[in-house]
Amino acid sequence: MRRHPYWVPMITVLIAGAALAGCALPRADEPVVAEPEDVTAQPSEPAVPAVPPEIDTETVSVELGEEATAGPWMLLVREAEFEDSFGDLSASNGGTLLKLEMRLANSSADDLMVTPTDFTLSDGTTSALPMTGVPELTPERAVPAGGSAELTAVFSISPAQAEAPLDLVFQPAEGGAVSIAVDIR
Repeated sequence: MRRHPYWVPMITVLIAGAALAGCALPRADEPVVAEPEDVTAQPSEPAVPAVPPEIDTETVSVELGEEATAGPWMLLVREAEFEDSFGDLSASNGGTLLKLEMRLANSSADDLMVTPTDFTLSDGTTSALPMTGVPELTPERAVPAGGSAELTAVFSISPAQAEAPLDLVFQPAEGGAVSIAVDIR
């Protein structure tokens, strides 16, 4: 007795099923015709824009030593000091450090938290976050409702940025969409 390969019965069932269902595969010389779409069909939900509308950000720019107010925040950068080290933080690869002494006030009815990621130092092409690891030199505080906090931030500046204009940009995660830029030099 001769045995058929296991796939022969499967192919037979598929061909028989297609024939019974009225399906037929087109021959190589027959064109394939697709059924037209129903153009009268309406979507069940309104279309959602692919890109959400931009958030209006209140933007303020000031010079070192000037107060800036945006949303519930008032920021004053009182002092900018360039050195090779501050506490346990040291400059590397021929760079220098910039230490900023600031006062941040919160005029809202809620305590608002600021973290190092709310502050960036920009030279126009690159930006950097403050160095962390030393609590008294890290700008992370809860600013009480109607109160203020004294903050210090230290940034590492590369030799390529030694003479570049520098701006501190404060964009807090809490307290509304605001951006405060302070021209350091």
